[in-house]
Amino acid sequence: MSDNRDDLDTIVFFVRDEKRKSQGYSWRLWWGVTSFYIKTRYPAFKNVKVSLHGPDPRYTSPWLKFGLDKQGGRISEGSGAVVGRANLPMTFTGKRVKAGVRHVIRIRHPWTMFHETVPSAPMPDYPKGKGLTVGVCIPPPKQMYSVDVDIYLCEREPYWPNEGKARRARAPLGPIRNKAGQYLTAVIHQDSMLRQPPPGMATAPTVEDPDDIVQGLTYGVHDEVLWISETRFSRAALAAADSVDTDSLGEL
Repeated sequence: MSDNRDDLDTIVFFVRDEKRKSQGYSWRLWWGVTSFYIKTRYPAFKNVKVSLHGPDPRYTSPWLKFGLDKQGGRISEGSGAVVGRANLPMTFTGKRVKAGVRHVIRIRHPWTMFHETVPSAPMPDYPKGKGLTVGVCIPPPKQMYSVDVDIYLCEREPYWPNEGKARRARAPLGPIRNKAGQYLTAVIHQDSMLRQPPPGMATAPTVEDPDDIVQGLTYGVHDEVLWISETRFSRAALAAADSVDTDSLGEL
């Protein structure tokens, strides 16, 4: 899945259960002149974006941000929710892995999102980019597991943890290179939801009625890594909890 060509412009990935014909959101990673960007391609969340700003004379220092795109400030009505424990925009630094490498983001796809009662996200169309685009369809997680995509910001050369093992599993994604000479890489793996629960994030109330399900995202920062998890919510419980202990950007 990795590609060392310098003209790689965009990476798109999503998790799909072929047996149930169900998939999660499609995610897009691409580069700017001195930055990288990550967002879901689901139209309802088009204004929600992660920006990884590198060295640039327009900014006093590099910074990493999760927030709303400046072109808008709403999420499409009736389409989902983005819920977390902190107001947006929020900044984070990434966790140092070694010199010049930081683990910046984990995007989680829990096994519960592929239950037969959960509606599927729409099948994505083919992504468009300035150069080479790589699209990856990832198998779903086992029961009680999640598929996690860990994203790394690399200052000098591409990095993947346990690279040999990851390549044998066809798990690396990238790299993408910006004009500042930085690289963005990612690796796919499965984690036990019991051993690795999402820390510091809003919890989703149990959904008893399939007609009450609304899909969305939770977010939080733990150890300076931004966690984003695809989540199923109870529409009724979200409405009742709004303005109490969560900050919801979703229009229910």
